[in-house]
Amino acid sequence: MDSLLERVQALSLIAILSYSLPVILVSFIRKRESTENWLMVCFAYSLVSEICALTLMYFRFNPNYAVNQYNLLSSFCLFAFFYHAIPGGKSKWAFVIPAAIISVAVCFTFFRYGVDGHISYTMALQSIAIIAYSLIYFYRTMKELPDGEISKQPMFWIISGFFLSYAGKFFVYAVSRYLLDWYNDNLILLWDVHNGLTVVGNSLILAGVIIRLSRKHSRARIVA
Repeated sequence: MDSLLERVQALSLIAILSYSLPVILVSFIRKRESTENWLMVCFAYSLVSEICALTLMYFRFNPNYAVNQYNLLSSFCLFAFFYHAIPGGKSKWAFVIPAAIISVAVCFTFFRYGVDGHISYTMALQSIAIIAYSLIYFYRTMKELPDGEISKQPMFWIISGFFLSYAGKFFVYAVSRYLLDWYNDNLILLWDVHNGLTVVGNSLILAGVIIRLSRKHSRARIVA
């Protein structure tokens, strides 16, 4: 069990690093857009939660205390990012109402499983919403940009990172409660998959941030 715990902690450290790099790089952008500000908020919040969860795990406490406070409020940060990222007309209530519903659902699960309980089905709803917002972004962006141009957009890679990560996490959330209730599974394998999806998704997001920074420096050289 100790070796499995060490593996989880190692993957958690890699996930923390994958959250740290985009936050650091985005902070170098002086004139940030709303999408970049919300991206930094999302990643900074995730980073703090991951560090708290890893610290609790290291001292043999339940990491769900940190994970669940993230689950309670994360939808508002993530959906605010997508509200600014999706081009074209949209209603803010299409983002606020789902975020509020998910947060209320998390509160109800606290009463059933406790604040340190494992919340999965509610987070599966969050994953579905993020997948839907990502698909809307892809559809609208492909309509506006010519062929071959979308892959050159930094936001394309950032949204792709969220899409890939949460598409995989949906299945993790969908089956984890079942495995815990019926087979008393320790969920270590699923935790590894979750962290792996986080690292892969954040790598694509990091690529988008790097493209954004490279364009900023290119424009600065042209002006100079």
